[in-house]
Amino acid sequence: MKEKRIQKNLAPAVIKAIEKILIQTDQQGRQMLFEHEVYAVLSLLGLNIPNYLVVTEKADITGKTLSMFGSRKFVLKVISRDITHKQNANGVDIIYPDSGAH
Repeated sequence: MKEKRIQKNLAPAVIKAIEKILIQTDQQGRQMLFEHEVYAVLSLLGLNIPNYLVVTEKADITGKTLSMFGSRKFVLKVISRDITHKQNANGVDIIYPDSGAH
Protein backbone atom coordinates (compact mmCIF):
# COMPACT_ATOMS: atom_id res chain seq x y z
CA MET A 1 0.00 0.00 0.00
CA LYS A 2 2.79 2.43 0.85
CA GLU A 3 4.27 2.02 -2.66
CA LYS A 4 1.10 3.35 -4.26
CA ARG A 5 1.11 6.45 -2.03
CA ILE A 6 4.69 7.22 -3.00
CA GLN A 7 3.92 6.80 -6.69
CA LYS A 8 0.97 9.18 -6.44
CA ASN A 9 3.32 11.91 -5.24
CA LEU A 10 5.85 11.40 -8.03
CA ALA A 11 5.41 12.78 -11.52
CA PRO A 12 4.99 10.09 -14.18
CA ALA A 13 8.20 11.29 -15.89
CA VAL A 14 10.15 10.73 -12.66
CA ILE A 15 8.75 7.22 -12.25
CA LYS A 16 9.56 6.45 -15.88
CA ALA A 17 13.14 7.75 -15.52
CA ILE A 18 13.73 5.66 -12.39
CA GLU A 19 12.23 2.59 -14.06
CA LYS A 20 14.59 3.14 -17.02
CA ILE A 21 17.61 3.08 -14.70
CA LEU A 22 16.37 -0.09 -13.01
CA ILE A 23 15.55 -1.80 -16.31
CA GLN A 24 19.00 -0.98 -17.75
CA THR A 25 20.62 -2.39 -14.63
CA ASP A 26 18.61 -5.59 -14.97
CA GLN A 27 19.34 -5.87 -18.70
CA GLN A 28 23.05 -5.66 -17.91
CA GLY A 29 22.65 -8.61 -15.55
CA ARG A 30 23.35 -6.53 -12.45
CA GLN A 31 21.51 -6.66 -9.15
CA MET A 32 23.11 -3.50 -7.77
CA LEU A 33 23.15 0.06 -9.00
CA PHE A 34 26.41 1.85 -9.67
CA GLU A 35 27.04 4.86 -7.45
CA HIS A 36 26.23 7.33 -10.23
CA GLU A 37 22.94 5.53 -10.85
CA VAL A 38 22.04 5.86 -7.17
CA TYR A 39 22.81 9.57 -7.41
CA ALA A 40 20.58 9.83 -10.47
CA VAL A 41 17.67 8.17 -8.64
CA LEU A 42 18.16 10.36 -5.56
CA SER A 43 18.28 13.46 -7.72
CA LEU A 44 15.09 12.45 -9.51
CA LEU A 45 13.46 12.15 -6.09
CA GLY A 46 14.49 15.73 -5.34
CA LEU A 47 17.25 14.93 -2.87
CA ASN A 48 20.60 16.72 -2.75
CA ILE A 49 23.51 14.78 -4.18
CA PRO A 50 27.23 15.51 -4.40
CA ASN A 51 28.72 16.87 -7.60
CA TYR A 52 29.95 13.99 -9.70
CA LEU A 53 31.02 13.18 -13.20
CA VAL A 54 31.37 9.85 -14.97
CA VAL A 55 34.31 9.75 -17.37
CA THR A 56 35.41 6.88 -19.53
CA GLU A 57 38.59 8.36 -20.98
CA LYS A 58 41.50 9.97 -19.14
CA ALA A 59 41.52 12.71 -21.80
CA ASP A 60 38.07 13.77 -20.57
CA ILE A 61 39.58 14.93 -17.27
CA THR A 62 40.67 18.47 -18.02
CA GLY A 63 41.15 21.63 -16.01
CA LYS A 64 37.82 22.86 -17.34
CA THR A 65 36.12 19.63 -16.28
CA LEU A 66 37.64 19.78 -12.80
CA SER A 67 36.74 23.46 -12.37
CA MET A 68 33.04 22.61 -12.27
CA PHE A 69 33.58 21.06 -8.83
CA GLY A 70 35.12 24.07 -7.09
CA SER A 71 37.49 21.88 -5.11
CA ARG A 72 41.20 21.15 -4.99
CA LYS A 73 40.65 17.55 -3.92
CA PHE A 74 38.98 14.93 -6.06
CA VAL A 75 37.99 11.36 -5.39
CA LEU A 76 38.28 8.98 -8.32
CA LYS A 77 36.30 5.75 -8.10
CA VAL A 78 36.32 2.77 -10.40
CA ILE A 79 33.03 1.68 -11.95
CA SER A 80 32.85 -2.06 -12.50
CA ARG A 81 30.16 -4.66 -12.17
CA ASP A 82 32.85 -6.99 -10.81
CA ILE A 83 33.82 -4.69 -7.94
CA THR A 84 31.34 -4.21 -5.11
CA HIS A 85 33.65 -2.67 -2.52
CA LYS A 86 35.82 -0.16 -4.32
CA GLN A 87 38.12 0.56 -1.39
CA ASN A 88 38.85 -3.11 -0.78
CA ALA A 89 39.85 -3.44 -4.43
CA ASN A 90 42.03 -0.30 -4.41
CA GLY A 91 39.44 1.27 -6.69
CA VAL A 92 39.41 4.65 -4.91
CA ASP A 93 42.05 7.34 -5.27
CA ILE A 94 42.18 10.88 -3.92
CA ILE A 95 43.99 13.31 -6.16
CA TYR A 96 45.15 16.90 -5.77
CA PRO A 97 45.68 18.11 -9.35
CA ASP A 98 47.39 21.37 -8.37
CA SER A 99 50.11 19.59 -6.41
CA GLY A 100 50.53 16.61 -8.71
CA ALA A 101 50.22 14.38 -5.64
CA HIS A 102 47.76 11.54 -5.14
